[in-house]
Amino acid sequence: MKSDKVWIVDSLDGTQDFLDKTDQFCIMIGLAEKGKAVLGLVYIPTQDKLLYAEKGRGAYMQIGNGKPEKIHVSYQSDIKKARLVVSRSHISHIIENAAIKLEVGEMVKCGSNGVKMSLIAEGKADVFFNPTDKFGQWDCCAPQIIVEEAGGKVTGVHGEEILYNGENVKNPFGLMVSNGILHTRVIAVFGE
Repeated sequence: MKSDKVWIVDSLDGTQDFLDKTDQFCIMIGLAEKGKAVLGLVYIPTQDKLLYAEKGRGAYMQIGNGKPEKIHVSYQSDIKKARLVVSRSHISHIIENAAIKLEVGEMVKCGSNGVKMSLIAEGKADVFFNPTDKFGQWDCCAPQIIVEEAGGKVTGVHGEEILYNGENVKNPFGLMVSNGILHTRVIAVFGE
């Protein structure tokens, strides 16, 4: 029997980063209700940093025992000044070509998807995209709601809605994450 609610857990997002002893891996716990992300926690143990959000309640970050702080995506509207987060270990030609077409201001190399999406939620980066059909639901459920509650947007690379708890646990649409302001501009590149 299929449930309306499902917990989606990635106990080690960024396995290669963990093995390489970088600080760019995390633990992610998400809750999807009726196919949509509604609650998420991303914990980056090397930084003792917790990002979390619940639908309709905003996004927060807490470092160690410090006080939780509300976070918000950047307000960057100029793609030429935007910070694009890319993989630390492998950048496809599709991503490189899209970055060149967009003329992004800076490419920031980073590890796990959870850490990349957290940078956008915190306003430290503006865009992350990857057109692969290899993302599992566990790769983006938790950070999706955090980005959205921080004011950003998460879709497939052509603007598709990402749904959870379906028969296919892979997301066939790739992943497009932004501060929301740059979203349409970046999606247009993948429509060309």
